[in-house]
Amino acid sequence: MQNAKTEWIGDWITPKNILVCVLIVPVLLIPFFYKGGAALLPMHLVIMVASYIVLAQTWNILSGLTGMFSLGHATFYGLGGYALAVAMVKLKLNPLVGLAAGIVLSAFFGLLLGAISSRLTGFFFTISTIALAQVIRTIAMQWTPVTNSITGLKIFRPIVGRVYFFYAAIAMAVAVSIFFAYLRRSRMGSMFVAIRENIHLARSLGVDVVKYKTVSSVIAAMIASVVGSFITYYIQVVDPNYLSPIISEKIIMVTIIGGMGYAWGPIFGSVLILLEEFIRGTLGARYAPLASTLYGIILIVFMLFKPNGIVSINLKRSFAMAIRALTPQKEK
Repeated sequence: MQNAKTEWIGDWITPKNILVCVLIVPVLLIPFFYKGGAALLPMHLVIMVASYIVLAQTWNILSGLTGMFSLGHATFYGLGGYALAVAMVKLKLNPLVGLAAGIVLSAFFGLLLGAISSRLTGFFFTISTIALAQVIRTIAMQWTPVTNSITGLKIFRPIVGRVYFFYAAIAMAVAVSIFFAYLRRSRMGSMFVAIRENIHLARSLGVDVVKYKTVSSVIAAMIASVVGSFITYYIQVVDPNYLSPIISEKIIMVTIIGGMGYAWGPIFGSVLILLEEFIRGTLGARYAPLASTLYGIILIVFMLFKPNGIVSINLKRSFAMAIRALTPQKEK
């Protein structure tokens, strides 16, 4: 038992894990390094990056582990945001009620996605996720009495210091990343991977494919909904852009560039969101599309040279090569 425990701890003591732990310490101290307005932009960057880490981890569960490649993952994010806003603005309810409503609503659509996956696989399933996302977005744009159409809903909340959102976002990202790591090692995670690798073989071995696909989609949907509610409460507005394909594309690129199927993948890939938010915060919103261009270039480069993402980079070897390159060579 002791050997197993030691082995498990040893699995976590890796260069990538140590690197992330070292980098996260100065991030946690940002509110102490900056004072007043100077801290607002750095904290906002961290909040958005952490939120996309969570969203990417949920897509990682659905697509990275289970192989259900979805192009409409922003649906659950948007449902969470709209549920919170409608509860607060239209129904004058407590935001926790809106949060719970978003989770329940997203769970329902997660069940629907699981039902679709029992009939459709591969390319046809992917197309169905686009169709589902478009239906939900159209409803949000046309159901004016409830959603205010393209104008969206603006919520009013008590003044809350950004530092609270800052630490809440980090805590959420850490918790969901640890959850993903445990899930990947669990029996359920093994079933997800078996379905991804060979659905016919998994079914022949007695795996309840429909059950595990449904569980995967419901888990991913519920957590993504929480992020949507969180960001809506933070930004204080929700509109059809929350359901935009662009959100889904960013979630996918963060995961793929970081490394699909790995807990560290979304964490490393989230540097893309940092890049976009930095451009938006320093150069202005009109330069934000520049980030999309850079996303595409980075994605092409990784697909050509590192298709398994950043996690596939051997840090020990890279550090050794860098040190060797910087060290003066003795002449023979």
